[in-house]
Amino acid sequence: DARGLVVNSTTISYGRKIDIKGIPYPTHVGVGLRLLFGTYYYVDSYEGQISTSVDSVNIYSNINMSYLNPDDVASGFGIDLGLQSNINEKFSVQLSFINLGATLKSEKTNVWRSIKNIHLSNEDISKYQDYNETQQDSAENTFSILDETKSVAGKSVPVPSRMNFSTNYIYSNNIHLKGAFQFLMQTKFLGNIDPRFSLGLEVFPGRSYPLLFGMSFGGMSGLTFGSGFGLKLK
Repeated sequence: DARGLVVNSTTISYGRKIDIKGIPYPTHVGVGLRLLFGTYYYVDSYEGQISTSVDSVNIYSNINMSYLNPDDVASGFGIDLGLQSNINEKFSVQLSFINLGATLKSEKTNVWRSIKNIHLSNEDISKYQDYNETQQDSAENTFSILDETKSVAGKSVPVPSRMNFSTNYIYSNNIHLKGAFQFLMQTKFLGNIDPRFSLGLEVFPGRSYPLLFGMSFGGMSGLTFGSGFGLKLK
């Protein structure tokens, strides 16, 4: 199974401060419309078999694959929602949903089907190794039973959305502790992906060059570590 998805987005957003009874500290909400553009490909089906004998090998393959031409762009949209609140003077939380209901849809899709049946004896293999590029191409054409590409009506591909929950704790004026949880949704196209957990540390946040340290585990990248520094322009 092989598939790929490339997405670029532009977001139009709006946010405002709201008052929540019982929470005397600032709370903000936001909503955004995310415009999506991208491309995709995926294998609809594949069947393959390799059989060998003392003096020969036989390879059979049957593949169906959907893809877009380089000059064709799929488009769609998704919804962003967010909430940020200061629970008290030291502790704040943020909850956001990114790309809710997002899909990419193309006007047309190419469907490529290829069936090949390769039968080579030991003698054929020895000869093939001595062929030049033209001779190899000619020999490979004899292996093909079917090789066709059809343009069909456009298809819709679900784009993953994500839920983010993060916290920030002001331990002191010089140390801020951060945590985050990310869960991907709408992953039918890419398959199930584990949640991602992150921990971070910001040292000297009030200075022009705060130091940043962090680690994450889970998600698509697994265990990662990072460090760096920020730049605050006054």
